Amino acid sequence: RGVVPKVGDAGVMQLSQARHPVLALRAVDVVPNDLTLDSRHPGLVLSGPNAGGKTVALKTIGLCALMARAGIPVPADPGARVDCFRPILADIGDLQTVEGDLSTFSGHLVVAKAVLAASAAGALVLLDEVGVGTEPTQGAAIAQAVVEGLVDGGARVVVTTHYDRLKRLPDTDARFTVAAVQLIEGSPTYRLQHGHIGDSHALAIARRLELPSAVLNRARSLVDEGTRAWTDRLALLDEERAAISDEREAIAQERVTFDLQRAKFEAAAEELKVRRRALVQDVTRDVQQRLREGENKLKA
Repeated sequence: RGVVPKVGDAGVMQLSQARHPVLALRAVDVVPNDLTLDSRHPGLVLSGPNAGGKTVALKTIGLCALMARAGIPVPADPGARVDCFRPILADIGDLQTVEGDLSTFSGHLVVAKAVLAASAAGALVLLDEVGVGTEPTQGAAIAQAVVEGLVDGGARVVVTTHYDRLKRLPDTDARFTVAAVQLIEGSPTYRLQHGHIGDSHALAIARRLELPSAVLNRARSLVDEGTRAWTDRLALLDEERAAISDEREAIAQERVTFDLQRAKFEAAAEELKVRRRALVQDVTRDVQQRLREGENKLKA
């Protein structure tokens, strides 16, 4: 169920209801998402809980770019556009090795250095958990500097992160947009909510994975009150957003049903008009025929 996208050289990716190709080929019920990059917003920051779908969305972008470049239809709705990105660069996974004397952080730095050297205008860069593996404040600062440098060079950049600094980047740099993967009642929906910042929901995920309750309670007690309140508010907000989204979908479905019923009624009304005109014509012809017959009899 792929579509042939429009292709250009302006560094635009416009995917509506895009699905991860591998999941689509497995014939599973894939949750589709809208994904956009262009010259106005060349950077996209994905946030939200672990196992919520951030990396799947990241890989969907990269795979669709590669598929379009190879002439393969992309799994999205009609009207898709995927320009020809060269090169396509990615840092996904962990390069830490004992033999190579690389930690998680230094491994990511080695890749970041290579990406910065290879990136140029027209490039697509995908960075999964950029800047992880070190002290969070400094890691977030390095991550921000890397993604800003890539965008400054004309690349299109998509990053996944748990760093608040990167989540708030659009507040100070209009070149970036944010989207969050949704978690409702401890379970991921795999929906991307554009314009929203996502919490990591670490405690909720730990609860869903059935970490011992004593450990969970102790962990929650170690989180400061402000963070707990913020997390609870975010969770409540996610639930309210989900409820509103479900209501919108229900209303949209009701509207479709209403439009179908209205179309049926309008068609039936038009059919009645046609039948009425035909009946009037038949009655008129019958009366005229009888009048002619009566006149003929009178003349005779």
